[in-house]
Amino acid sequence: MMVNFQSSSSEISMAWNQFITDGISQNRAVAPEIMESWQRCYKAGVNPYGGKACRVLSLTELKNLLAKRKDIIDIAQPFMLKLYEFVRGSGFIVMLTDERGYIMENFGDEDIMEKAQELYFTKGADWTEESVGTNAIGTAVVLKKPMQISGAEHYCLKHQAWTCSASPIFNKRGEMIAILDMSGPLNGTHLHTLGMVVASVEAIMDQMELREKNRELMIANNRLVDIFKTMSEGVMIINEYGIIVRVNPVAEQIFGNPAHDLVGKGIKQILGRDAQGIEKSIGRQESFNDLEVMVDTADGRIHCLSSGVPIEDNGISTGAVIMVRPMEKVQKLVNRFSGAQAVFHFKDVIGKSQEKW
Repeated sequence: MMVNFQSSSSEISMAWNQFITDGISQNRAVAPEIMESWQRCYKAGVNPYGGKACRVLSLTELKNLLAKRKDIIDIAQPFMLKLYEFVRGSGFIVMLTDERGYIMENFGDEDIMEKAQELYFTKGADWTEESVGTNAIGTAVVLKKPMQISGAEHYCLKHQAWTCSASPIFNKRGEMIAILDMSGPLNGTHLHTLGMVVASVEAIMDQMELREKNRELMIANNRLVDIFKTMSEGVMIINEYGIIVRVNPVAEQIFGNPAHDLVGKGIKQILGRDAQGIEKSIGRQESFNDLEVMVDTADGRIHCLSSGVPIEDNGISTGAVIMVRPMEKVQKLVNRFSGAQAVFHFKDVIGKSQEKW
């Protein structure tokens, strides 16, 4: 259902003519945000009949901009395409700009895209108020909030056959990083157009947050992997069925087997009867420390100390992290820190014996 803007458009047109003629307007048909924008355009010396010469980035500048903003462009593109599918064939264009108002991406019907080039609806074009007068993108740059500007609300006459709806995109720090806009012929203005743009922006920001969380998880995981690989103890990660799913390099050395030979084996195959105590602790979701175990290795069975921590997901055990230290290494460590070294000299021997010649 299209909205009938005829009466309000006529009042706004009269207000625009009055403003352009004498620089003032008392017509209440014009929203305060629009009037303030007109005043900014007037002070900036924007030509109401043609606008200033719209600045367009050079190919090098555009290339640098697109490279710098690749992340937000990649996230926004699927949502822009979905938005465009809703308005395909209606003469509307979907655009993404940076926070300054420079167009970075656009989608639209081929015929309307050719026509839009005449109005600089092209990549690299500057759509600030200072460049092209009052418009949804430029005014959103200033006010940092969703805007819909239609018909005579545009400061420049050549844009008054259009309607545009724009909404800023913010990052998690609340900084405006881009603007999504949908522009088309004035007779296609719909009450829900701005709502569609705002909904798309919310979806884009949700996707940005999800991607950021995934990135943080990846960084955290990489750090954990680094710690896992550099630990001085042998470490095994088992699943809820007691199957080894990962081992660190030290565990490979202790067991005398590469990871691909150990992964997939049951903990019982490595620890034999001693695995029962570990399995009971893990089943009760309890940690255990310095449990003495005999470990099967490529060179035979060795005496070790083992500690473990269960892995839980919403209170459900999903496995455990098990650490193994050969007893020999533990004893060496104790001796090193306690200074227990048996060093004897002949003069230290105290005793008496009868001389025999």
